[in-house]
Amino acid sequence: MSKPEDRKAPNRDAESYEGRSARALAMGGTEKLARRKAVGILNVRERVDALVDAGTFIESGLFGVSGTRPEDKDKPAAAVAAVTPAKL
Repeated sequence: MSKPEDRKAPNRDAESYEGRSARALAMGGTEKLARRKAVGILNVRERVDALVDAGTFIESGLFGVSGTRPEDKDKPAAAVAAVTPAKL
């Protein structure tokens, strides 16, 4: 017989998904979006709308995150993206 906490797991997963979705769709929050708009920067949804015809874009990767490590945030991109060539 399953335990009561096991029966609650799907609800926790759904709540977690809904919360993560809401945070992702908020794009950093209203204050961040307002600051960017004030200096003329379009948010990602506005940029996509400008690039594609309505109804032709399917979003995937809603939970994607930046690959930047906190310790690299102040380094120039070239310093972070150092590449070691493969030995042939």
